[in-house]
Amino acid sequence: MRKRFLSLFACVLLFASCKENHALVSLTISPPSADSVYQGSVDAAQVHNILVEEFTGASCPNCPAGHAALAALKLQYGNTLHILGIHPHDTLFAQAFPQPGAQYDFRTKIGYALEINVFGGLNFMPSAGVDRVLYSGGLLLDRNLWGAAIGARSTDQSSPVNLTVSSSYNPATDTAATIAATIKYVSTVSPGQNLSIAIVEDSLVDAQDSVGISIPNYVFNNVFRDMVTSGNPTSGDPLLASHSSITAGTVNIRTYFYKVNQGAPNFNNNVHVPQHCRVIAFVTDNTTHAVLQSAECPLVN
Repeated sequence: MRKRFLSLFACVLLFASCKENHALVSLTISPPSADSVYQGSVDAAQVHNILVEEFTGASCPNCPAGHAALAALKLQYGNTLHILGIHPHDTLFAQAFPQPGAQYDFRTKIGYALEINVFGGLNFMPSAGVDRVLYSGGLLLDRNLWGAAIGARSTDQSSPVNLTVSSSYNPATDTAATIAATIKYVSTVSPGQNLSIAIVEDSLVDAQDSVGISIPNYVFNNVFRDMVTSGNPTSGDPLLASHSSITAGTVNIRTYFYKVNQGAPNFNNNVHVPQHCRVIAFVTDNTTHAVLQSAECPLVN
């Protein structure tokens, strides 16, 4: 192993069926068109979901073992574990590069911004952050610590927010994807929470180094492709920042649009086969960057 972010949704989210469309497409973000706020009942806190941000690369010989470790943990934790497989566009970190002769470049500039601004840079691959909190003295962990760190976060019930996310997709319109996140406060807090929404893609086939051997038809899953939220890509969009206090029962629904264009995978983080994509939303604390809650859904329902 080598060192080194329509219409107004008032209270109800609408889930829509989607047509089949298997073309590669590029999803271009538009700013949110709706920011609905209302007072609802005070709910019990959700089970805490865990966000893993894995830094990986197609030229990293030990990264397939990291993918396998996370796949096993996903089987264990099911829908409570959400994985971003980030290929950072780090031009100084050779393990992030595509393999020679690769069709695609899964690296993203946003991934590199996350690497630097959230985690302070890479020392090795594969490495992963769990809910952006320290474990065993570090933010980025070797794979032998991932299971213990995920287990520790799975018991956390201190989040002030519940979170759900939905996506509607209609390839027949210019605005083809509408993504809505519902944030419901279960305790009274001061403002200082941010929302991030990411797109990940499964079933991307290309070359991968595996302990020095190039596998030409390796299947990449959980590949981070883009950040939906329109603010700072590493911190997300502020929630209810103008409020002096956010009372328990407050509901904030944020709605985002996408336009769909033809494209091919590259480091501009803009290409998706919609049926292979998932939406991962997460709320973070603006001061500590810790993930308070996460949620996911298919891009195409």
